[in-house]
Amino acid sequence: MQQLHSESEEDDDEAIRRLPAADLRTTLARGVLVGGHCYGPRCPVDNIVLNSIWYAAAFPLRADDRIDVAVITANSLSRVVQRSLDGLVASLRHRCPALSHVDALRHLQSARADLRAAVASALGSRPSPTESDSEAEAAAFQAAAEVAQHPKPASLAHFLASVLPAVVTDAASILTGNSSLSQLTLCASPPCWRLRRYRMICRSLLPES
Repeated sequence: MQQLHSESEEDDDEAIRRLPAADLRTTLARGVLVGGHCYGPRCPVDNIVLNSIWYAAAFPLRADDRIDVAVITANSLSRVVQRSLDGLVASLRHRCPALSHVDALRHLQSARADLRAAVASALGSRPSPTESDSEAEAAAFQAAAEVAQHPKPASLAHFLASVLPAVVTDAASILTGNSSLSQLTLCASPPCWRLRRYRMICRSLLPES
C-alpha cells in the first residue's frame, strides 16, 4: 500500500506540473485539491488533470474567491492521494465483487493505479480502450467518488462515463505528448469547449449528490 501511495503522489506531482501556474493561482488549485482524483477511463496522471479541470469548470469559485497554489502542500496532496486510492479500491471491487480489499490493492499496485488495467487483471482479460457499458461504468465511478469523499459523486460519475468518452479523442490529442498544458490549450481546446458548455448545464441537468 505504501508503494502504491508513493507512486500516486508522483502522479499528482506530474499532473500539477502539467497544469498552467496562472490557473493554479486562481481556479485549478481548488480543482486539484477537491476534485483531482486519479480514477477514470485514462491513466492516473491524465485522470487527475481532466478531473481537476472538470471540477474547476463545472463548479467554479465565486468571483471574489481565490485559492492560491500555495495551499497545495505535501499534507493536502497526501490526503487527496489517500482518498483517490480508497476510490480506486471501491471502484475495482464494485466491478469485481469477489475481490478482497487486499487482492484489489494487489491488482492496483501491479497496474500502477491504472483502473482499466487493474480491472482487466482482476478479470483475467486485456483492457479495452473502447468497449464499455456506460451505466455500469457510471455506477463504478460513483462508488469510487462516494468512498473518496468527492463533493459531487453523481456528477463526476456522469462526466467520466458519459461526457468524457464523447471527447476522448480530442482529450487524448491534448494530453498525449504535452509535458505541460499551456493556458491557451486549456482555454481553446475542443474538450474544454465541451467542459465550458458542461459547466453551464451541469447544475440543471445532473443529479445532485
